[in-house]
Amino acid sequence: MSNKIELKIGGMHCEGCAKTLTKALLRTTGIKSAEVSFKGGKAKLEVEGTDENARKTIEKSGYKVL
Repeated sequence: MSNKIELKIGGMHCEGCAKTLTKALLRTTGIKSAEVSFKGGKAKLEVEGTDENARKTIEKSGYKVL
């Protein structure tokens, strides 16, 4: 079963950051879709189960979940 979630992201400096993070999230196990917005400072995700893998990927990429 998948869940739609939205996470507030800190530490992005440009649209390139958002694109890079989107690609990293889409390669993450359990994430079905990802849309990261630099202007909005958030990630809209569809995940299977919990958002734990998404949070780990965001932090490994150098950003923070706020």
